[in-house]
This record gives sequence, structure tokens and C-alpha cells, in this order.
Amino acid sequence: MGKKKAETIRTMKYRYSGPKNGIGYSFSPIRYDEAAANNRIFIYDEDFSDMLPFIQKKYPLADIRTGEIYAAFDPCWDNPIPKAVWEQVIQELDALSVEDPGQLAFIHSFTAWVREVLEQADEIVIYGNL
Repeated sequence: MGKKKAETIRTMKYRYSGPKNGIGYSFSPIRYDEAAANNRIFIYDEDFSDMLPFIQKKYPLADIRTGEIYAAFDPCWDNPIPKAVWEQVIQELDALSVEDPGQLAFIHSFTAWVREVLEQADEIVIYGNL
């Protein structure tokens, strides 16, 4: 048997220019009936700060698989967010009026990734590394 190749996580950047191991979030698409998809991304906290409130206001959320209630977004732990909630978030992000073309391109890149992975995923879990 050959060694399994380690998955590399793509980093999406907008403004962040700090150290490579900075505070941020990993986004992992999950399918309930099989192993997780390998299309994960990482976004630094500074770059995600404008989009995070759109997710935070969806709380409290229930984990579809366990029924566990998450009272608030946790920047230190995992945050399972179901597909239906992501669909609301990307609609809200699409409706944003943003002056900065770089920021607009970054938001569009993120929402395009979310749409792409939701074609195969049931949820996207955000893991904070704070």
C-alpha cells in the first residue's frame, strides 16, 4: 500500500499579512453519509471579520446529527453549520454593498467556494484556532 498523500488546505487571503500560523478559521465540508470532502480552506481572522457577523447572527444553531444546541459561534472550537443556513448566509453576502473591489472579489471568491462545496456537502464546519 502506498502512503496516503496529506491534504493541503488552501488559504484564502484578502488583507492578512502576518505570520503563516496566525489566528483564523478552517472550513471543512461534511457529507453525513460518507467521509468528509477534501476541499477545505483556511481564512485568517482579519480577513473573515467582515463576513463572520453574518454567521454569528444565525445562532443559536442545532447540530443536525446530534441535536446539540450551540448557543453562539465559538472561535476556539468547531461550529457545524447546516447547508440551509449557509444558503441564507451566501444570499446575505451576495446582497452586500461593498466599495472596495478587492474586498468584493474576496467575498465573491468565498461564496463561490461555499456554493461549490454545498453541491456535495450537507454542512460546512468552521474550526477556529483561537
